[in-house]
Amino acid sequence: MKEGIDYYIQNGYRVFTAEYHKKRGRCCNNGCRHCAWKSKKIMNTSNMIFLDMDGVLADFKGLMNKRYPETLQYENFSREINIIADECQATLGFYRDLPPMEGAIEAYHTLREKYDVWVLSAPSWDNPHSYSEKREWCTNHLGDSIHKKLILSNNKGIFSGRALIDDRTKYGADQFTGEHIHFGQEKFPDWQSVLNYLI
Repeated sequence: MKEGIDYYIQNGYRVFTAEYHKKRGRCCNNGCRHCAWKSKKIMNTSNMIFLDMDGVLADFKGLMNKRYPETLQYENFSREINIIADECQATLGFYRDLPPMEGAIEAYHTLREKYDVWVLSAPSWDNPHSYSEKREWCTNHLGDSIHKKLILSNNKGIFSGRALIDDRTKYGADQFTGEHIHFGQEKFPDWQSVLNYLI
């Protein structure tokens, strides 16, 4: 191999050129910078599990009912409860202070033994602090490394994987490419039922 023809040095590393790859004769499918075949490494998403935060990992309704007891009279997210929810979640510290759902933390660690687990949550439109507070919540309850696997997006339909565990169909959850495990419904009422299904 000749420097300048087959490779060059950058930051102390040897970077192979397209000429070198042509001599090699085939694509290695590693997404090399100077791939002669313009190949891009394709991420395998079949082992990825995405977890919603509010109502799945964190007890959104529980804290809301504690701070606003009048919401207990509403079974579903009606117009009235949505107004109260908007007011509640707009307060500083709301997302940071959410208690974990029963069994959620243990389930997260169990799933990590078998799957590539990510947190996929929609940020609050009314509370810009939700971005940093959701990060704080995840770090406090799931560990330091989770910040590299936290995605905040209002469109969950652009993601794909083995499954999305979400308690709602909003924000594109119903368009997720993969299985939507509808948390809190008859088939998956709690974390134990989810683990029984996935593990």
